[in-house]
Amino acid sequence: MKIQLLLLILTLIRWPLFGQSQLHIDLMLDDVVTVDSSQNIANNTSAIQIIDLGKSQLPYLMDHFGDSTITQVYSSCVSRNLTRGEIAIIIADRIEFMPYFQLTGLQNCTLSYCDASPNFIEYYLNRIQQQGIADFTTKYSTWLTSKERRKWYVNRRKYFKKSKQGARK
Repeated sequence: MKIQLLLLILTLIRWPLFGQSQLHIDLMLDDVVTVDSSQNIANNTSAIQIIDLGKSQLPYLMDHFGDSTITQVYSSCVSRNLTRGEIAIIIADRIEFMPYFQLTGLQNCTLSYCDASPNFIEYYLNRIQQQGIADFTTKYSTWLTSKERRKWYVNRRKYFKKSKQGARK
């Protein structure tokens, strides 16, 4: 009986917190979309706060991917103003790099990203728009909950750990 009561209390406490997190992300995104250039997104105070909150914010950001509201944020990489959803995608990618080929079907073998942009995903935004944001969001959602994602990050950590050890020698 005590355990059930405790679970009920924890559930009731969690619902408002979920709403607050979503509202918090909404308010911070309202500030990020006032940046003039996509190159400056990661320097915006609100974007930094979202990024600092970490991986737990990815589902909230994903909820914004489909927002097609045009912002004043100009991308020289895609030669147009970005949507609010695209800005959410950029911030999500800054929190945790996305497997671009798996999500977009586009391979960038030359590693030639938009020269002036620090946002690697920006190169793929037109492709994401072409294939449909709903399709991209579905693939991203599947990726977030996959076992493959966990393996991918374990392997990346091992690779970077070896790289750092090799550089010290």
